[in-house]
Amino acid sequence: MEDTDDVEMYVLVELAGVVDAEGMKLEGKSGQILGIDTAEPVLKLGSYLFTGEFKDVVGTCVVFEDGSECTESPRTSLAKSAKPLKQLKYFALNRHGPR
Repeated sequence: MEDTDDVEMYVLVELAGVVDAEGMKLEGKSGQILGIDTAEPVLKLGSYLFTGEFKDVVGTCVVFEDGSECTESPRTSLAKSAKPLKQLKYFALNRHGPR
């Protein structure tokens, strides 16, 4: 069995521009980040493509698990970092042309 060094990285994605999540029907769909090691990665969500850029996040980021059942205990933090994480900021790119 080979030892592999998997690195898990959390990415905060901010969509800017004319983006309507309901109109795009993104709920339950998975996405891909193409060219994650490049200066301008591309986010693919369904048939939509977004070009992006990396920026450092100011402050601390905390990631929570969203549970469907209501509990009395506070939410559990899955990951936190005092070191700034990378932020991807995407701008809308319509590859289908005007509708």
